[in-house]
Parts: sequence; C-alpha cells; structure tokens
Amino acid sequence: MIFNEFKNTMDNQTSRIKGENALFWKLWCLTFAFDKIEKNYSNYKIIEDCYKFLWQINGGENKNLNLKNSPLDSMGKFGDMEYEDLDDFDVSECAVKEFINGADVIIRDLKNGQVSNGGQAIYLIPLNIIDIILQDDGTDLLDEDGFNTPICLNEINAQLKLSVELSHNNREFSFSDRNIFRATT
Repeated sequence: MIFNEFKNTMDNQTSRIKGENALFWKLWCLTFAFDKIEKNYSNYKIIEDCYKFLWQINGGENKNLNLKNSPLDSMGKFGDMEYEDLDDFDVSECAVKEFINGADVIIRDLKNGQVSNGGQAIYLIPLNIIDIILQDDGTDLLDEDGFNTPICLNEINAQLKLSVELSHNNREFSFSDRNIFRATT
C-alpha cells in the first residue's frame, strides 16, 4: 500500500464512523500527538488540561459546562508568534502544532453543539508526526519504503481497525481506550 491508497481508504472509512463515536475518533487521533509532546514544553500544562477536559467530555462529564470557563478556553492563549516559532521538524514541537490544530477542530465542533465524523484529516495528525520521525531517518511518508516502515504500518493498521470498529460498534469508548489497537511504548 502507498500513502495515496491509504488516504483514499481512510477518507471513505472515516465517513462511516457513527456520530456517537466521532469525538472518540478525534481524541484517539489527538492522543498520538499528546503522547509525543515533551513534558518540559513551556505550555505543556495548558495542553494537558485541555486534553484531559476533552476526554471528560467524551466520557459524558462536563457536557453542560460553559466551554468559555474551561481549559479549552486556554487553548486560545497560543499566540501566532509562539505557534510560528515551533519547529516543524522537531517531533515534540510538531506534535504541539498538530495537537493545537486538532484540538481547535474539536473545540469548534463542541461550540457548534455537534461533533461530526467529518474532518477526516484528523487521522493525518499521527501520520504528520510519523513523517517527521521518518525524515530524521532519511525517508519520507510519501515514499513507498517510508510508508511501509513498522512505525507507519502500526499506525495505519490501528487506524483502519479502529475506524471499522467505530463504524459498527455501539459500545461506549472511553479514556481507557485511548490507545486501542496501538502498540504503546
């Protein structure tokens, strides 16, 4: 498989994710970025609080809370300069950018009162970070050899399995499932 084949498959598959599983899907993708952020990053606490709060919403907690008086409001504190100063080729800093972008999509959905299964590009969050890891090793996600490395294959297989599961399963998925189908290290 090559990247474009995978992308076409995922674009199709993510459109089938049940609406009640859409937030979990997005948070599952966001978890990959969160796990790659170094804990000594200057704004780690803001990101961590946002991450935990989003998972509480997924778990049924905080559904009726005012989002403006929540950790989600703190995500707006990232200024353009600070965001632009993040190094796109540093794994942790790339993960911060991917987290901010993904959280922004989720927060917008929540403010609109609905988390859609759209925004398929959310599945690219882990792959964008993996691409930086691959580039450090002298390959690329768009290169067939790079796409077929163990780190990439593990993630795409996990995404495929989970997207199928979320399109068929009626069970509730929670924080404890945040790495379902992923090999964690």
